Amino acid sequence: MRRQLTVLVSLFCACFAAASTAHADTVIGVFSDNGSSCSFSGNNTGLVTAHVVVRPDGGVRGVRFKAPIPDCFDAVYVTETVPEGVLSIGDSQTGISLAFQNCANEPAHVLDITYYASGGTTPCCELTLAADPLVGYLQAVDCNQVEIPMQSLTAYMNADSTCQCSAPPIPPGPPSLVYPPDGATSLVRPVVVTWACANPNALDMTCDLYVGTTATPPLLAAALPGTSVWSYSLQGLLPDTQYYWRAVSRNPDGGEASGPVWSFRTRGNDIPVVTLTSPADGATGVLLPVLLKWTGTDSSPLVYDVYFGTDPLALPAVVTGIASTQYSPPSLAFLTKYYWRVVGRDPDGGEGATPTRSFTTRPENLPPNAPFSPSPANNATNVSPSPIMAWAASDPDGQALTFDVYLGTNNTPPLVASNVRIPYQPNLLYQTKYYWRVVARDTGGLTTSGSLWNFTTRSNTPPSAPSNPSPANNAVAQPLNSILSWTCVDVDGHALAYDVYFGNTSPPPLVSSNQATASYDPGPQNYTTLFYWRVVARDPYGAEAAGPVWIYTTRSEDESPVFASALPADGAINVPTNATLQWSFIDPDGEPLNYDVYFGTDTSPPLVADHISATTFAPGTLLTGTYYRWRVVARDPAGHEASMAVRTFITTTISGGAPFAPSNPSPPNNGPSYSLTPLLTWQGGDPDGDLLHYEVYMTQGGAPLVYLGSTTSTSFQVQEPLVPGAIYQWYVTAYDDRWYTQGPLWSFTATYAVVPVAFASFGAVQNGTAVDVRWTLGGDEALQSYTLYRRDSRAQPAEIARGRVDRASDSYRDTTVQPGTTYTYELVVRSSDGNEFRSPVATVSMAALELALHQNVPNPFNPQTTIRYELPQEAHVRLLVFDVSGRLIRTLEDRDRAVGTHEVTWTGRDDSGQPVTSGVYFYVLEAGKQRLTKKLVLLK
Repeated sequence: MRRQLTVLVSLFCACFAAASTAHADTVIGVFSDNGSSCSFSGNNTGLVTAHVVVRPDGGVRGVRFKAPIPDCFDAVYVTETVPEGVLSIGDSQTGISLAFQNCANEPAHVLDITYYASGGTTPCCELTLAADPLVGYLQAVDCNQVEIPMQSLTAYMNADSTCQCSAPPIPPGPPSLVYPPDGATSLVRPVVVTWACANPNALDMTCDLYVGTTATPPLLAAALPGTSVWSYSLQGLLPDTQYYWRAVSRNPDGGEASGPVWSFRTRGNDIPVVTLTSPADGATGVLLPVLLKWTGTDSSPLVYDVYFGTDPLALPAVVTGIASTQYSPPSLAFLTKYYWRVVGRDPDGGEGATPTRSFTTRPENLPPNAPFSPSPANNATNVSPSPIMAWAASDPDGQALTFDVYLGTNNTPPLVASNVRIPYQPNLLYQTKYYWRVVARDTGGLTTSGSLWNFTTRSNTPPSAPSNPSPANNAVAQPLNSILSWTCVDVDGHALAYDVYFGNTSPPPLVSSNQATASYDPGPQNYTTLFYWRVVARDPYGAEAAGPVWIYTTRSEDESPVFASALPADGAINVPTNATLQWSFIDPDGEPLNYDVYFGTDTSPPLVADHISATTFAPGTLLTGTYYRWRVVARDPAGHEASMAVRTFITTTISGGAPFAPSNPSPPNNGPSYSLTPLLTWQGGDPDGDLLHYEVYMTQGGAPLVYLGSTTSTSFQVQEPLVPGAIYQWYVTAYDDRWYTQGPLWSFTATYAVVPVAFASFGAVQNGTAVDVRWTLGGDEALQSYTLYRRDSRAQPAEIARGRVDRASDSYRDTTVQPGTTYTYELVVRSSDGNEFRSPVATVSMAALELALHQNVPNPFNPQTTIRYELPQEAHVRLLVFDVSGRLIRTLEDRDRAVGTHEVTWTGRDDSGQPVTSGVYFYVLEAGKQRLTKKLVLLK
């Protein structure tokens, strides 16, 4: 399509040249798909697309016009689109203004108008752009926003031989030499040849390249695309050889021009130079293993053969054809003299060899040095029960070491791990003294033991006393369905269990034991009653902390419900035809309510639903542009009622597709918020590409949903702090001025985001198909090691990385994540004295795959093109090709397909196997209930 539009813009120049005057003002015209204003030929029924192009005289920033349909056309307007980078107001049928992001100094494609022709077009029917009625003339402004004159170029529908046509394009100029200079010598291979060609009509051109060793070189490459300058890298040239070459340029209308024959000569082949660098010649006491190193110099890339052994007169080749400049021979002996040499080879057969050199290995294998510098330090106290045990060790021969770890509660600790690497992490008891030592082992089997070390683990810290009660202590007039909640923290990070005491006597009796949540539902409660309650928290090691006795009093009597809010707003206009009625009433006693709904077009709307518990009602698809009335009556279990006044709204007069339901929430559904003022985010979209407005609703503890506000982005910041430990429900409604779509009801638990002193920052962000986790550490602690944990909504936290703390800032890339999944990350950092620091939890929601149909590649194409599409879920797929009249040409796919990316190739043939003609075609993807369409062009 890009080349097609370039062609029509270039032909526009030619058309203008044929119609220009002494003073060439800015001109605007209409062109067909093949780029001509005289080629709207044929009189078939179907879609016709006209492309509007403007030719500026000195630069233009905007134009204003109208495109009336002449009676002789016998067609109706269907739709229109503007290219990327063009802004529009209005439409071509009543008057349109178009503005360009940048000043246009060359012919510019500004609008596509699609008509449906009925087959009755009069031959040589003239289509001319007219003045916008608001200004009364064709209007244009230059790059300084100064109004300039503009005239319209006439196009002809159903053109025949009597129609006025544009002048034929001028053939291109002959190619001219850019590089290398004609007759150049000693050129380094490969040689990049470059030439230029001018085209008076600014058409896209192609070039054929002829290269050989005779004065009449053969064709090497045909139809090389370009605009003004071409380059081509000549591979596989011979050294010290004379070459001849020329280029032939050609435009799309068949005009061509040949350049002269040029020549150059390549440089002769150089002998590679190879130099041995390590070990030094004659070196002794060389440590094992040995790494041989050398360098190579040549104008071409080299490969190497390595000769190595103990007989200098018969060295075998131990490795050949390697590109590396180093090699480590395996299994060398101690106190042995070795010889080696290297041969370097270039692609043209040139070789360069080094002299033979020698070295002697060290006399014997020495045992490892004793392990030292233990962590935890010897005699350390207050050590974590899950310490990262590390030590330093070395080997005089430079060999890799493994270790045996002995660990226990007496001074002759048993073996607990063999052949491990550094570090080692056990799970130990609290407040216990441990003894340990490490034995180092080299690859030859020699061992050395370190000293006996010891450390004492820290004691278990009890949890904090439960606090922040809800209902608050001494609260009065509380609902009869009050839910108890509290806050409790364990500094060791242990999961806590709770005993709950509750009743109307003091002290209250035990009602729940060892529950995992920091909330409790005592069930229905009586009016005007004083309740007592307290909580005891317990960690897995039996350490407990008891909260004080708290009290609250329930309401004194039953009261009628009170109307709070309703949507659509009273008197609202342009309400979507799939609108859902929503309302909220508050019951002072906290009792469940049921509702009667009255709805219709009458002054007194009829009853349409009674005694329902939901606070929404969907009346079905409504009529467009219609006046509706409605009201709701709320009723509590005692029969007390409250009614809202009759409310009215008018539905929209526009139809269209409904927005997609909001999805992929953050905080994740049923997960923690890690903030008392969380940023709510979700995913959404609209099939028509309309701007969406989102309305956010939230509730806590079963109370009526409260409208928080609206936004045009897919995020909303909660302003008022939430209650710690409380469970909140929320949903989002998407609105596109025509339709509402309500997302599902999600929930999360409000929690604190506690950042330890050791963390300056911690976060995780999506990076393509991976997640980047980054952190910066602070504080005065001597930090030693870290462990990174990850969990999704279905699994317990799992370790995904660990390592030593070598720098304040570090990162980790998680490449094992899946689309459409939400992950949480947490980092645990440990100091040398055994203290642990936990990061805040970072949440990343990976974007789910969406149904996508990509532009075919290449486009335009000949003889074949590839179409790629993506499925978010398994579906039955149909991929179809239609011509511009809507006739099915080819079925490319009609089968079940799995989730993921798929590719299909079309060779330009119909279902009967016959090749189709050049032109514009549409390809359509059907998957489930969704349908996507794109346009492609076949050029022959």
